Amino acid sequence: MTTKEFTGDVDLQAQLERFYQDGQLAQAAVVAWMLSALKPDSPDWKIYRKKLLRETGAEGASVTEIVGASDQAFDSQQPGDGFAALALGLLAQPENSPLLKKMLDRARAFEQRNFITAALIQLKEEQTDPEVLNVLGAMAQEAERYEEAERFFKKLAKLKPKSITAKLNWTAALTGLNRYGEAITELEWIVGNTSEKKEALFRLLPLFRLDNRSVYPELQRISEAFFSAPTCADDATIKALILTAMNEPEKAVAAYELSLSMCEDPTIRFDMALLQLRLGDYESGFANYRARFSSVNNIYWITPSGARWAGEVINDKSLLIWAEQGVGDEIFFGFMLDPVRERCNDVLLVVDERLVAAFSQRFPDWKVISRPHALKLHHQGELATDYELPMGELMSLFYDPKGRVENQNKPFFKVNPEALKQQREKAPPSNKLRVAISWEGGTVTDGKTRSMTLEDMLSGLPSNIDIDVISVQYTEGSDEQVLNYGDPRVRPSGLDNRSNLAGVMALLSDVDAVISVDNTVMHLAEAIGAQSYVLIPSALSQFRLKNPDFRRQYFSRATIFERSEDQGWSEIASKAWNLLLANLA
Repeated sequence: MTTKEFTGDVDLQAQLERFYQDGQLAQAAVVAWMLSALKPDSPDWKIYRKKLLRETGAEGASVTEIVGASDQAFDSQQPGDGFAALALGLLAQPENSPLLKKMLDRARAFEQRNFITAALIQLKEEQTDPEVLNVLGAMAQEAERYEEAERFFKKLAKLKPKSITAKLNWTAALTGLNRYGEAITELEWIVGNTSEKKEALFRLLPLFRLDNRSVYPELQRISEAFFSAPTCADDATIKALILTAMNEPEKAVAAYELSLSMCEDPTIRFDMALLQLRLGDYESGFANYRARFSSVNNIYWITPSGARWAGEVINDKSLLIWAEQGVGDEIFFGFMLDPVRERCNDVLLVVDERLVAAFSQRFPDWKVISRPHALKLHHQGELATDYELPMGELMSLFYDPKGRVENQNKPFFKVNPEALKQQREKAPPSNKLRVAISWEGGTVTDGKTRSMTLEDMLSGLPSNIDIDVISVQYTEGSDEQVLNYGDPRVRPSGLDNRSNLAGVMALLSDVDAVISVDNTVMHLAEAIGAQSYVLIPSALSQFRLKNPDFRRQYFSRATIFERSEDQGWSEIASKAWNLLLANLA
């Protein structure tokens, strides 16, 4: 790591002087600390160091006080102040290893590469510290320097032989080096001997394909080797996951029931509920789905004061309906809001800030507000209602598996006219086919299992067809992926796909079709009436798309392609492209 790599074209000395003269002491502290790492013998940063420590009162602060101030800033969504607190601490105590590692940890979390580099320089890249080795390995892995990453992670695994994270990281590096057999061996050990069985199992599935092994026999082998007769709840749960991946949901439910008979666990009960809903066991599924309140992190982001509504007529009372999960779930549960109109006149609906306008237009007689707005009212004591209901409970109250599909061709959300006008000004209609794509579904284990690479998504696109392919992928770095792909027919949307959902919906309404994995884009496409082709894996329950009743009623415009675990994503994507192009020919 060189000074040039770190600073680029930025004159840090000039920055430091400007920040200090403008009274921006927090920014000045960060720049001074970076200079202390890059040019430790330079007198320039030392002069400002004394001034900054004196003027901020940080000179006599203890490590505990510095870390506390930093944590408070980060918890308050003020990362600049958090980094400044750590920088001041490091100016006062330049070689304080705990502070450097704290800076390293925060820099990794916020993807601040300059801070990472500076911290590593001051740590002298000590390659015997596990935390430093982990960061160095992760950076090498992200840069696709797999040999270097494998070296760091292997050393880390030896230093911390009980660290499953170290072993998992090591297997990722081995995968990058195409050493699939070695990675499989390590992952199978994790499956059979540790508590990180689920993560290891889902990493094994693509590795079996890469190693030219038939997945189902391999899963059967693992099941028989480790889980033929489960004697603890964890083993029964992994057996259920294996059976789900093998597309045997009924047997998977039985394995979950065995796990719960050994040890009650709301997370396992919630996972079982998803399979029960997939199978159409609504009574058990809806009851067990309530386990999410004890298993899903931060689901109770607010604690309403009203009584839980049971679906009765309450026209003389007020009702709060509050979103509890992600944007896609809010849209899906929103499909079931219409019956509320007949039972309550005074409704306050709380949804993600990005969906407030769309829900307000759909339900003009209701008050629709964002989560931050609701929290503000709650803290002010102004959110009291007679009744309350989490949106996910709408299923158990109003879902009828035999219900008729009314207004099937009428979109749930109306597209914002101004957003559509702006979209057409940027990309006027043409004779070309226009297809929107989205290929990633999240960063946790299930999200990764739903995701594919951009290369896989485009593998079935013929090279000789004149087409406009537009990325509406909303994850970090997706626009760069598109530009680096190098096909002039494929381009970013030009929108902030994560924040500007009104713009994304306008775009989706103006293309010929959408190809997506199971994510927010898929739900948006259905909500505005776009024709979509949705690619899903067999390894997950995904009850919304795999239950034929839900598909008929709520995803009538979607064509579903389910990938068996013996198939690669490219094979399924090719089928989707072939059908799409045939339908639009």
